[in-house]
Amino acid sequence: MTATTMHPALAELMARAGAPDTDRVQWLIERGAGITATQVRELYQGGAGYRARLLNEKAKQILEPFLSNQYIDWGNKREPIIAKWATRFGIEPESRVFRAADNPRFLASPDGVGVGFGGELFIDEIKTGKDDIAPGTEAYDRKGYYLQMQWGMRVTGARRCLYIWEQHDSDWQDRGATHLEPAPMHAEPLTAWIEYDEQIVGALVAIAEDFLADLDALVRDLADGVEAQIDDVLDTHAVNYLRFIGLEKEATTAKKTEWAAMLARLEGCDALSQEGPIARVTYNPGEEKESETADVEAAKAADPELFAEVQALSKRWNEHQKKYQKSVVTPAKPSLTVTAVKATKEKKA
Repeated sequence: MTATTMHPALAELMARAGAPDTDRVQWLIERGAGITATQVRELYQGGAGYRARLLNEKAKQILEPFLSNQYIDWGNKREPIIAKWATRFGIEPESRVFRAADNPRFLASPDGVGVGFGGELFIDEIKTGKDDIAPGTEAYDRKGYYLQMQWGMRVTGARRCLYIWEQHDSDWQDRGATHLEPAPMHAEPLTAWIEYDEQIVGALVAIAEDFLADLDALVRDLADGVEAQIDDVLDTHAVNYLRFIGLEKEATTAKKTEWAAMLARLEGCDALSQEGPIARVTYNPGEEKESETADVEAAKAADPELFAEVQALSKRWNEHQKKYQKSVVTPAKPSLTVTAVKATKEKKA
C-alpha cells in the first residue's frame, strides 16, 4: 500500500510506528521505556511479584537474550503464514511497535492492521498452541489473550480485533533423521471478532499509569545511587520456604495417588485389618445411616403465620441493634507474599 493510496486512519497509525521485530535490538529498546500489551496483561493477572521484577528489569535496562524453544519456533514459523492467510479480511501483516496517540509510552505490536469500509481501523492478533484457545475457554482466559487484544486496540485506536488462533496436535516426535513438526488440527485457522471493552481498558490504563509512575520514580532513585538493599537472612528464609512448598506439593500429590490406589484395591472388600513391618491398615466399607433433620419447608407450610412473625421479629431486631454502635479496634494482620523469581522472556507466539 503506497502513501498516496493509504487510508488516512492507517496513515495516522503508521506515523506512530517504531522498529519492526526483525530489528531485534531497536525493537527491544523502544519497548523498554514503555508498557506493551503483553506486559499490561501480565500486570493485570500476575500480581506484585511480576510487577516488582518488571520494574527492576526496565529500570536497569536489563534486556535478556531472546531464548527460543520448539513452541516459540513453531509460532514464529506459522505466524507469517497465518498473517498472509488473514489478508483475505483486508488485514496487512505487521511487526512494528506502535505508540498510542495520547501517550507514547503505551505500546503494542499487533500482528496486522486494516481499515473497514466505513473507515474504521481494526487489528488482528494471531495465536498458536496445543491447547484449545477459543474465546471463552479456560486456556484463553488463563493466557490473558482478551486483555492483550484490548490493550492493542487502546494503543492503535482500533475498536475491533480479529482474533485468529490455530491449535496443533503437539506431535513433536523424531523418527530417524526426520523431525516431525506438529500438524494444525483444522484445515484453516479459526477466527472471532473481539469488540472494544471500555471497562477493561479503563482498568488496564490505570494499572499502566501507576506502573509507569513507579518506574520513573525507581529510575530517578537508581540515578541518584539509591538501590533497594536485600536482607540476606530474610532471603534465605524465603528460599527455604519456596523449597519446602515444592516438596509439600510433591508429597501431597504422591500421598493422594497412594490413597486412591489403596481405596481402589479395597473396593468391594469387607472389613479388613492388617499389620506389616511398618504400616498398619484398617478398613471398613461403612454403611448407610438414616437420621432425622428439620424439614424447614414443611414447618413453614404448617404455620405460615408463625414464620411471618419470626421474620418480622428478626427484622425489628436488626433495625433495633443498628441504633447502638460502638468502636471496635481490629488488630493489624501482617501480609506476607513469597513467590519464585522467574526471568521474563518476550515472545510473540
